[in-house]
Amino acid sequence: MTDRLSCRICRRKNSRHSVRMCVGGEGPVRVAAIAIVAVFATLAGAAAEDTRTVPDLIVDTSEAEMMPDGTLAVPKGEEIVLAGLDVALGLAPASKAYLRELRALQREHGPWRLVGAQRDRHGRLAGRVETKAGDWVQERMLRLGLARFAGGVPDKDQRTALLMAEQAARAERRGIWRNPRYFVRPAGDPDSIYNGFQIVEGHVRDIGRSDGTVFLNFGEDWRVDFTAGVTARLQPDALPKTAEGVSLSIYDLDGRMVRLRGVVRRYNGPFMEIVSADQIELLPNAEADPVTFRSANPSDLPHDPGSTL
Repeated sequence: MTDRLSCRICRRKNSRHSVRMCVGGEGPVRVAAIAIVAVFATLAGAAAEDTRTVPDLIVDTSEAEMMPDGTLAVPKGEEIVLAGLDVALGLAPASKAYLRELRALQREHGPWRLVGAQRDRHGRLAGRVETKAGDWVQERMLRLGLARFAGGVPDKDQRTALLMAEQAARAERRGIWRNPRYFVRPAGDPDSIYNGFQIVEGHVRDIGRSDGTVFLNFGEDWRVDFTAGVTARLQPDALPKTAEGVSLSIYDLDGRMVRLRGVVRRYNGPFMEIVSADQIELLPNAEADPVTFRSANPSDLPHDPGSTL
């Protein structure tokens, strides 16, 4: 007879004990959870304090300088970043292809227009970037397979368009989607989920809460499985409606198939912080059996963009 697993929060060994109802103990797991909440609070506070909207502006790309990290340095000291993108900068040839395409757009289709920009924590302008012909630069980069959608785009129609552009590139194996490094990771295979920005999908097996952080668990053993921590500011009613018009809370994700995107680090098993609602997609086959993608072939991965929560 195998040992029963202890609760992620208080470590009680009781098969009838509900993680969702756990009020916690004061062991090392709880202390670590408190530290995570502090990180969430720091991120949310920094965003609220430093982010401010600026008027739309025209960017004279003829005098702009493309920085090695993809930031566009323009006259008068401003720096512009393409909001919503995760770029494999520093990883040749992906980063070279990304910068080459940006420089071509800058040279041949300037000046650019920066729409709905906000200042990030570093004082840079982050927003939607359009060429003089009206082409959306972020969508183009995703459709060419030169970047991944990272979230942080508040407009639902815009983020849906960006997800569809990413999906099209993944389906046709363009750019980075030919490289197994960027494949969608199965939540049921924690050994395949590396540190750094990842896209992970799977069934939510259990949901727990500790000190304002909601944990989405994707396995039976919290010591090794993949887990996502959702900051308190996204629950319980902050999530948008699904494509069918149904309002969901974080707890409604229990048992559903989801796709998550964000930065992974090690906290017991692989752990992803969710600080923006558009890091979560509810997949259409929400009631399907769990699937683990063993193949390194992108065609074996689901290509539908899902509905963003």
